[in-house]
Amino acid sequence: REPTVAIAQYVAHRLAREAKVVARLRARAYADTPQFLWPIAERSLEAHVRKLVGEARVDRDAGVLSLRAPASGA
Repeated sequence: REPTVAIAQYVAHRLAREAKVVARLRARAYADTPQFLWPIAERSLEAHVRKLVGEARVDRDAGVLSLRAPASGA
């Protein structure tokens, strides 16, 4: 596999997962993940949360997460 193709597929996969996390932030983001994978899923979820907080799409206050309203015009 070409490196650029592999990277593009990886990025597409990560963005798809991120969209799922956002959609299910109020519920269990990885309810479809087998329990033995939860520690890995938790690390992945935390990475998504840090990214979304950095993009001002999610707020984190005292460990509580909340989805921010989209900016007007978005």
